[in-house]
Amino acid sequence: MRIGTTVSELIIEEEIRKKRQENSKILNTLRIFAVGVFFLLHLLMGYFFGSANFRGKESYFLVYLILAVGLAFWSHRKENSYNITEYSISLIDLPLMYLILSSWMPNLANASTAYLVSLHGLAFGMFFISLSGLFFSKTVTLPTTLASLAVVMKLFSEADTPTDTRVTSIIILILSGITTIKISGQVKSLIANAAQKQSLNDKLSRYFAPEVASFIQTQSSSDNEERAFDVTVLFTDIRDFTKMASSMSGGETIKMLNEVHEHLVSCIFLTGGTLDKYLGDGVMAYFGAPIATQDHADKALECAQMMRGEIGKLNGKRIARGEKPIALGIGIHSGPAVIGDIGAEIRREFTIIGDTVNTSSRIESLTKKHNVDLIFTSETKKRLVQSVPCRTLGFDEIRGTGRQLETFTL
Repeated sequence: MRIGTTVSELIIEEEIRKKRQENSKILNTLRIFAVGVFFLLHLLMGYFFGSANFRGKESYFLVYLILAVGLAFWSHRKENSYNITEYSISLIDLPLMYLILSSWMPNLANASTAYLVSLHGLAFGMFFISLSGLFFSKTVTLPTTLASLAVVMKLFSEADTPTDTRVTSIIILILSGITTIKISGQVKSLIANAAQKQSLNDKLSRYFAPEVASFIQTQSSSDNEERAFDVTVLFTDIRDFTKMASSMSGGETIKMLNEVHEHLVSCIFLTGGTLDKYLGDGVMAYFGAPIATQDHADKALECAQMMRGEIGKLNGKRIARGEKPIALGIGIHSGPAVIGDIGAEIRREFTIIGDTVNTSSRIESLTKKHNVDLIFTSETKKRLVQSVPCRTLGFDEIRGTGRQLETFTL
């Protein structure tokens, strides 16, 4: 892997490599078909219909056909056969086209006809280039252009084509080569940008509510740097998960977790929250960022209540299937936190960090102590825009901090 290459770039390059491999096979197949058709045409016209113009040229097509079949066979055995196909156009197709067109030259009426035939031959070469496409390399376009120049100028020389026609042809071919290199670079850049945007969109759609994902994509890179927000963080955990998993197979455990997460994540997105990460049998989410809102505490409690209802529905299905019901613990805490794209260059994650996150995790663990499924702190309660019916659970010491917070449940 090249130093400084991102994961997205590696994925794009791998997809292009696969497409090149596919296109090289198409090119080899079409080359065999096209050359085979012309070979049979010369045999038919020259020896069946008795046309002298077609005789004596079939040997070139036979050599061409043998090389085409050999190249296809070689490419089939090699994983990166597109590397061979890249240069086969300038090293095989164009030289043989010259020999074939040159053999036809004595039968052509004048230089103008030779000019048209030469351009048809060049178009034939460019046709193969477009089929084998996705090379986007000067090392492919340049030798092809030079080979095309050599073929056309040699044919013009044999046909005694006027100088002005030769000069015009040289200019046209050089401009075509430059244009091909320029457009190829733009197409490659377009593909890379589109793939990166699609990758970003897929990533955002998995972790953010649709309106939040749309907002992030519209921001500049400077807008997405680490920023501080006042947020409400929510943690969930499946009670006695270890005990439940011990009696299930790995496949059954994964199926259960996927089913639970499907219900929980839908609640997060419906209330405008952000899914930060999966935590094995639980999830972590936050509200109030990256779009700052005043009612993030309300949204977190609304999400928690919705999760209660969704787990209740899921348990109804599980009981009907003869499975054990699931008990959920939810912890909620509010406060300042920093959000941004954090991690190594090769593997970054848009996440939230700070004491608020740690405290929220500790609050979730207190649900077992109080035998309730939901606990939120006084910091969350004082940020509520609308009052909610709740009861106090007293003051709890937050493990690892030495401080106490008043906790509540709905």
